[in-house]
Amino acid sequence: MILTEDQARTALGEAAAHALARMAGWIIELCGPVVPPALAAYSFCHEAGLMIGYWRPNIRHLAQYDAVRETRADLLLVEPRDAGSEARFDMRLYMCRDGEVQIYERLQLWSAGRNAPLWLVPDLADAENHRGAFCFQPHRLNHTAALPFTDPLAAQTGFAIARDRWHAKIAELRA
Repeated sequence: MILTEDQARTALGEAAAHALARMAGWIIELCGPVVPPALAAYSFCHEAGLMIGYWRPNIRHLAQYDAVRETRADLLLVEPRDAGSEARFDMRLYMCRDGEVQIYERLQLWSAGRNAPLWLVPDLADAENHRGAFCFQPHRLNHTAALPFTDPLAAQTGFAIARDRWHAKIAELRA
């Protein structure tokens, strides 16, 4: 079966979101019809109190923002830049605190080693977007003001390690 680019990106985004949840050690289940339509196809991790979703072509970011505000649940959204086998991903984190939604955009996965914790860090090319980093914990995403690395080489090495780990987990789930 031949997929359109949108269908391929959606399928890859879904696999990447599930792989990321597995890598974090989170157990997820489908959100289902109890959430607004913009979130209905996504998964929920009770331990982390977080929904994890993926890019879908007909869902606007404003609809996701409104749904996060309505449900008061956080959302981590995985978006493939393309549908290739070595695709890179951008992530957006919507965090709802006291009815206010904060958005962290252009987040990238980072890790110091093959068995080291995973982090979400801002795109280093976007200095204005730097509002800290998030460490994947067994039961939550932990926000810190500091980045988990101190120099550009460690940053690039960690991005490559995390990307390799993520692609391997995606391939494992798709096999």
